[in-house]
Amino acid sequence: MHKVVIIYDTWYGNTAMAAEAIGEGMKEAGLQVELRRVKDVKPEDVTAFDVIVMGSPTHAGDMSEDMRSFVTGLKRLTLEGKKGAVFDTRYVNEEVGAAVAMEISMRELGIDVVVPGTPFRVEAAQGPIVDGELPKCKEFGRAIVRKLE
Repeated sequence: MHKVVIIYDTWYGNTAMAAEAIGEGMKEAGLQVELRRVKDVKPEDVTAFDVIVMGSPTHAGDMSEDMRSFVTGLKRLTLEGKKGAVFDTRYVNEEVGAAVAMEISMRELGIDVVVPGTPFRVEAAQGPIVDGELPKCKEFGRAIVRKLE
């Protein structure tokens, strides 16, 4: 059984809600999932997991400063053989988000990205998440599980 960690940053709770829904989708498939806020995890903690999922709010088309710092810390680790996926929260009309940079970083670290990085839409900086996005989050979690089988 795959052991999964979902590491996320959140400013107004929207990315946390997305992470929780993704975790629910994965747990429904029988996986062991831990959610951790990026401020509460050290890069070396990920070595205990088979699957690493990262999520960040989008800020100026990129990941949050705390997530960037975390990703930078991962560079000193050996992560080949790990599976992963990324997601972000971003404004409805925002074309480029944090998922792009996180996915590039994940691939550079040797992590096998099993599904494309996915955005989940919010109405404004403080939210709320757009109606219908949380079920998409659960489906994103299920899609990751299908790729692990």
